[in-house]
Amino acid sequence: MKKMLITTTVLAAAIFLTACSQQRNATSKKTQVVASPVATAVVAVKTPIAYSCSKNETALSALQKANHTVEIKQYSFGKVVTSIDGQVQGNNKYWSFAVNGKDAAVGAEAYKCKGTENISWELK
Repeated sequence: MKKMLITTTVLAAAIFLTACSQQRNATSKKTQVVASPVATAVVAVKTPIAYSCSKNETALSALQKANHTVEIKQYSFGKVVTSIDGQVQGNNKYWSFAVNGKDAAVGAEAYKCKGTENISWELK
């Protein structure tokens, strides 16, 4: 009877520890997917970020050519800029671009430059 009680206790402890270990690993994996060094870094970015755009170039490709580190996320409707130079959108702020000082009516991937405009990005 005593052996059975000890065996049952050891077995229950092993199951409990295995479950806790798997839960911790699942949490770690979840954190690894969500967190990134860029997302947790506090980086001072001068906004707005402004540059000129060549004829027939998109506002997005011009931003990428303008020596800025850009992170984008692909959605069914197109690409969205999520980070510029390590400054990640969030906390109800998002990256928005303007053409000659007016907010754009289309996405940065869809906007084709005429070659005479100035593009600016701001975390709003």
